Amino acid sequence: MAIIKNLSQNKTLTKTAKVATSFSDRLLGLLNPHNPRYLIFKTHFGIHTFFMNESIDVLLLDNEHRVIKAEENLKPFKLFLYHPRFSTVIEMPKGRRLLNRQNTILFLFIIVSLICTSVPYFKFDLLISEKIQSINSVVFQKIMWFVSSIGNQPFMILIVATLSFLLYLFKFRAEAVISSLSAAGSALSGSLIKTLVDRPRPDAGLVNVSVWLSDKSYPSNHVLVFTVYFGFLLYFLMKRPKRKLKGTILLIIFVLLIASIGISRIYLGAHWASDVLGGYLLGVLWLILTIWFYNSYHGKR
Repeated sequence: MAIIKNLSQNKTLTKTAKVATSFSDRLLGLLNPHNPRYLIFKTHFGIHTFFMNESIDVLLLDNEHRVIKAEENLKPFKLFLYHPRFSTVIEMPKGRRLLNRQNTILFLFIIVSLICTSVPYFKFDLLISEKIQSINSVVFQKIMWFVSSIGNQPFMILIVATLSFLLYLFKFRAEAVISSLSAAGSALSGSLIKTLVDRPRPDAGLVNVSVWLSDKSYPSNHVLVFTVYFGFLLYFLMKRPKRKLKGTILLIIFVLLIASIGISRIYLGAHWASDVLGGYLLGVLWLILTIWFYNSYHGKR
């Protein structure tokens, strides 16, 4: 631990500051719930406040530890950049500690993703797959095939385009654009992470594989896009002041789609349960970002 002291005022700010040296500390910063309130970074590339829901104060120091720049009230989803000749930055949260749900979700997603780069599947993955695939019901099988087919690329693109057109037609233009862009962005990010994690699909020697896919397994893009797109539409409907019967029916449909897509991907042998977990975690993060941007667009910060 390090001591941070204001020499001009002879005031000790904290005696428990931490120098961020590990990869996780440098990546997450104050998002990591295990870190103290004050963090010291050694970096020439600036810092970010992505996924925070509170503003923070930032101090940039020179080589003699003198403050050369102070950024007060740096809002979430911002970048703090500076001249590369400086390298010492102190993060100080304003108000209460930045410990919230999205921070926990982000931290968990990163941990699961890192583990999945070297672990093809977990024991619980195999147990869950065996349990779900042991369901012997023709109706259940048809439902799983139907739900999963909705997420297939040609059909899902058609659904997003159709619903976005209807939203635009009924004067919900911001909702149409934001929902479609978030769906596309989440799908692209999922594909990128698939390449980085490079996890193989479930093996037919371990589980029953009903669909054969050439891309990688983690995370499940079906689950990711369902969570982001239908989750945003769910949020939009719930915020409507007067919701009619049709709106309530749509709410139920969206909830069922989000809940069942993960089960369907496991049932068909397309993914392990941990792939589905990664899809839901990343989907919730994208959904939080989408809702934040949507509310900011409408001036509801």
